[in-house]
Order: sequence, then C-alpha cells, then structure tokens
Amino acid sequence: MSTWITAFITTYGYGGVFLLMVAENIFPPIPSEVVLPFIGQAVAAGEMNFGLALFAATVGSLIGTTAWFMIGRLVSVERLTLFLRSYGGYIAITERDFKKATTLFTKFKVPAVFFGRMIPGVRSVISIPAGSVRMSPRVFLWYSLLGSAIWNATLMTIGYLLLRDFTLVAAYINPITNGIVICFVLVYLLQVLRFIFTKNRV
Repeated sequence: MSTWITAFITTYGYGGVFLLMVAENIFPPIPSEVVLPFIGQAVAAGEMNFGLALFAATVGSLIGTTAWFMIGRLVSVERLTLFLRSYGGYIAITERDFKKATTLFTKFKVPAVFFGRMIPGVRSVISIPAGSVRMSPRVFLWYSLLGSAIWNATLMTIGYLLLRDFTLVAAYINPITNGIVICFVLVYLLQVLRFIFTKNRV
C-alpha cells in the first residue's frame, strides 16, 4: 500500500496529494492516517516542498468536507435521516453516526467543527449537521481550514520524521501500512454486512 501511495504522489505531485485528500474526506473509509505520513515521507525524500504539500492537502481536505457541508445545507435533516437509514451503511455513515455528529455539533457548534476535523471517524460526518443547521459558510470554512491544516501538518510531520529512510519504509512500515489498510477495509465490510443484516431484519 505504501508503495502505491508513494508512486501516486511521485507521479502526480501536488495534484495527487490534492486528489487523495479530496477522496479521503468524501469517502470516510479511506484513512488519512495512512495517506498523510507518506506525503511527509515524499517531503523528506526531497520530492516535495512541505508548505506546498500541506497547502495541497489542506485545500483537498477543505473541498472534500465542504461537499458534505453542502449536502447537509441543501437536503433537509428528515430526508438525510431517511437516506442514511436506507443507504448510509454503504458509505460508512449510518443514521446513528449522523445523530451522534448532530448531537456533538448542537452541543459545541464551532469547537465541534474545529476539533472534529482532527477526530478520525468524525472528520467528514461533522460537516453534515453544520450544513443542516445553516451554519455560516464563512465560519465553517475558516474553522475547517484551521482544523484540517493542524491535522494534516501533524501527520505529515510524523511521516517526515519517521519515514525518512525509504529502506526502513519498505522493510518495516510497508507491512504495517498494509495491515492497517486491511483492518480498515475489513471493518468497513463488516459495517456494511451488519447494516444489510439489520436492515433486512426490520
């Protein structure tokens, strides 16, 4: 997996970083915890500038999470709830996830957007209730930008410091990365199967 990520980043450069982060935010099962450290590794290898890579990653994150914000803004809470009840399990955002994110947002509002961008599993979902309650787009974008930039910079720095030696990456990190990705995929598949089973029982 790490080989594929590094090859994609090397081939497509900052545009590849941007696309990976858009996809990671739109489709929650793609883990930024795996993608971002290898962007940091590309910086350590001299293939990218840290500032430009961070900019591309953060803009990608912002566009991805804004897509969910716009969905929340354009579709009523009732219709979203019905949609997620019927199909949410296929995109790893269930009705329960939506209600938890809505409760979190209702309670904390701006801090929920800011810190939610740094919490795995909440990063994308928190944008939906923010849009549903008609949060100011300017406020949403600003705090999403800050939260995303901090999260991206932190994971990229970890990758920069720990993955500088590509030989070490290939020998040790690659199997670990593959294991993490496989776990994410298995968890996602189990969620889908549980969703289908529960839905058929109702």
